[in-house]
Amino acid sequence: MNVWNRNLEKQVYEACINANIDTFVKILNNLHDDLQKKELQKQFYSHMRYISNFILNSDFWKTGKVSESFIKNLHKIHYPPNYVETKKNNKWEDVVFMIPGEYKKYPNFPRVSPAVVSFEMKKLIRKYNKNISKVPNKKEFIGSIILDFLRIHPFWHGNWVIASLLLDLLLIKNNLKPIWLKAKYVNLTYKKGIYNVIEKSIKDNNLYYWINYIFNHY
Repeated sequence: MNVWNRNLEKQVYEACINANIDTFVKILNNLHDDLQKKELQKQFYSHMRYISNFILNSDFWKTGKVSESFIKNLHKIHYPPNYVETKKNNKWEDVVFMIPGEYKKYPNFPRVSPAVVSFEMKKLIRKYNKNISKVPNKKEFIGSIILDFLRIHPFWHGNWVIASLLLDLLLIKNNLKPIWLKAKYVNLTYKKGIYNVIEKSIKDNNLYYWINYIFNHY
């Protein structure tokens, strides 16, 4: 394996870490036992290596083509086996709201309806696969794909992790520098700013609020 390939593998591993680091740090800071902290760190980095290996062995990494199955499995692999999230309905019955790797079954207003998520995701994936080799500015185009992903918000939970990781993977795969978007959440001012700019970009249908913020703000 040449140095370039090893460097790409390292970038993918780092992208996995940076997409999840804010949640990891929050949990770690709530622990007071040093042995628990060491065990959590071991588990975290092992899981990130597992996710990066999944990516590097995927059809996406081999072909550069995104697919629904890749995105769904990328979401699923972030959670423990058999993990589900439940909520109480108005009858106080447990209802499954989220299954890893499955699109949302309930609306997360103001994002798109669950009824059209699959259609919207297929359209988005076709747009990326068809145009990525032809667009004059790949970085802005990739940014537009991720903004549209966030507009769709295909999963009940975990959209931000996948959006941040997918952004870096698409950049890396196209020989562009990753930006570790989610890692910047540690800065609460940046986190608030990025939420605001996403809503403004979607509401005003203006991609460049988002593009300028994520690529030029930091």
